[in-house]
Amino acid sequence: MRSANRVRRRWGASLVGAGLLLLVGCKKDPPAAANEKASAQTAAAKQLDAAKRSIPDVATVVGGVDLAGLQSTGLWRKHSDEVLREGKTTLDALQRCKLGLEHWRSVTFGLDPEGELRFAAAIVAEGLGKASTLECAVREVAQSSGDKPWVIREGGKVVELDRGTLAYVIDDDTVLVVGMPWIPDVERLRDGKGRSAFDGELGRALQRTDTSKHVWFAGVVPAAAGKQLAAADPDSPKPKDIAAWLDLSDGVQFYAAVNVGSEDGAKKTQQTMEQQFSVLKGMATSFGVPAKVMESVKFDTSGPAVTATAKASEQDLETIVTRLQGARGGGS
Repeated sequence: MRSANRVRRRWGASLVGAGLLLLVGCKKDPPAAANEKASAQTAAAKQLDAAKRSIPDVATVVGGVDLAGLQSTGLWRKHSDEVLREGKTTLDALQRCKLGLEHWRSVTFGLDPEGELRFAAAIVAEGLGKASTLECAVREVAQSSGDKPWVIREGGKVVELDRGTLAYVIDDDTVLVVGMPWIPDVERLRDGKGRSAFDGELGRALQRTDTSKHVWFAGVVPAAAGKQLAAADPDSPKPKDIAAWLDLSDGVQFYAAVNVGSEDGAKKTQQTMEQQFSVLKGMATSFGVPAKVMESVKFDTSGPAVTATAKASEQDLETIVTRLQGARGGGS
């Protein structure tokens, strides 16, 4: 019983914890917001189209990142140098090929976390798929890193990267990067013979997220994790898949939906999570999380899924960061 309680607490806290850990962001500049939103919507549509035609149904997780939207946030402007410090050499090389981060729009990925190099990612960036840009990138990255240059073949339509990974040129702005184990699956799909991850087991889970947000994903709960949960707590509903999104447009909004297989199971899980969160709420507040942030956390159900939402203003985020930094300094 004690083991089962630990599992329930861990699962109940996971959604809340994920939201709180990701509570970062800042409001866009009002004059540019409309244009940025239109650009983001265009990029999102393009990335989804490429992903649907390129990510096979062997993926157990599918997600996306609105790179252009993220770069418009205040947090990115304040901390991008620190975040990108490790990859500065490669970024500088790409900048010389007119592929600076300001040209990157979005990435949609599919992967199987239980296997090595089992992934595919559709990347949208201005001019990324043009022959002259690829040739420049291959040359500059090799010179900056000292590694063997990548190989461009098939008239500039395919690039051989490291460890058997291939990059397929979709159009002038879109490249699909595929890990070696998935190359046959992706090629079948691109030939119209396979099935997209968006039409497979993940299809319903993907309907529970919002692909227009800055960060979104949907994934099937791994079989091993499902067995562990069943063994630890046989009477509780078991999560089958999870979908979530994160919006940084104005402060932060977080949403997650966990499919437990039935409406009754979702209601039961909601009650359990609300009970667990009532304990977590006091703990989080004592660590400096503003009370109104904790009050914003709500649990509900939507069919067979239990949902969790949370939000924080820019002021709340500054408060959380300041108090965490103070606690860290006090403990050193």
